[in-house]
Amino acid sequence: MKLCRDCGTDRPLEAFGLRRASPDGRAAYCKECFRVRHRQQREARAAREGRPLVPRRSAPPGQKWCPDCAAFYDKDDFPRNRSAADGLGAYCKPCHNRRARESRDRLHGGSRHYHLVRRYGISAAEVDALIARQGGVCAICLRHLGQSPHLDHDHATGEVRAVLCFGCNGGLGLFGDDISRLTAAITYLRFFTPTDSVVERRVRRLIPVPRVDPRADPAGRDASVAPGQ
Repeated sequence: MKLCRDCGTDRPLEAFGLRRASPDGRAAYCKECFRVRHRQQREARAAREGRPLVPRRSAPPGQKWCPDCAAFYDKDDFPRNRSAADGLGAYCKPCHNRRARESRDRLHGGSRHYHLVRRYGISAAEVDALIARQGGVCAICLRHLGQSPHLDHDHATGEVRAVLCFGCNGGLGLFGDDISRLTAAITYLRFFTPTDSVVERRVRRLIPVPRVDPRADPAGRDASVAPGQ
């Protein structure tokens, strides 16, 4: 037996819901009182959101109720949520995305600030100040950053380095921030750019071409000798 905190009556343990955090593995309120509390919470939430309380309905097979749309949808239209009993979110995907955007804008002032703080640990205001200190130009090519500046960071430590243009940031990423590869690329460009003759000499030195007698036919015979002679 167990005493319910709300109704104050002793009830069998089976009359209480499961709760792993409790010493006896049961909830503090009986199932009847828990349903009353749950309904009161739903009414309070509906009042805060300024919408009427929608009564619970039995969903058709393969469908789920969206409280915001007040309609049933296929379960494929709901995002996944491992913590839920059915493994699905409470709202359909459009409503789920809308609520996420509203929360992000309310708490972080927009998606740009949210993603910067989450990924790099730096705010949008700090990035703007960094761009201002750079004079609005890329830290490598010194060209104007344009409408799509990229925040460069050390992939090993996560430390923010500077703001780069799209091309320079992509170039560092393709070279894997490897100084030896970048140095080899500089040497390559310096050696191969002067004239075509230098390039041809270098290619011949790297890839030896076997000498072929122009008088010989593909079979290796002397082309100056007529067949049968």
